[in-house]
Amino acid sequence: MIERMRWMDIAPVTVLDEKSFGNQAWTEEFFWSQMAVPGNRFWVARDGSQVVGYVGLSISGPQGDILTLASDRRGVGSRLLDVAMDAAREAGVEALYLDVRDDNERAIYLYASRGFEEINRRAGYYAGADALIMRSSL
Repeated sequence: MIERMRWMDIAPVTVLDEKSFGNQAWTEEFFWSQMAVPGNRFWVARDGSQVVGYVGLSISGPQGDILTLASDRRGVGSRLLDVAMDAAREAGVEALYLDVRDDNERAIYLYASRGFEEINRRAGYYAGADALIMRSSL
């Protein structure tokens, strides 16, 4: 089940974020601050009561950004991305952006399958990897 993220989800989301992103994971405080930003929306995927994935979306007029996306099982990430992209469309977003490690082939494949294309690269953005900046027209 996918639903809007609540404040009480921050702790388990932070654990999953750390598992997914290691020392570049967001802290609980950072999740709190991002959830408080007007225009930011977050969703979680649950298996029963357990959080198995999450996605964050920032909307600013006709542009949006996928802030973060992680899941611990196949298929959940694609469903979360679809939810965020649908919400962006409904909000009138025309272009959606994200960045991804250039060595994260699975994520790059997922994003490309949803119409994202590489438009730029940030050298050394991540520890040991560049960031690909990707864009999708909605």
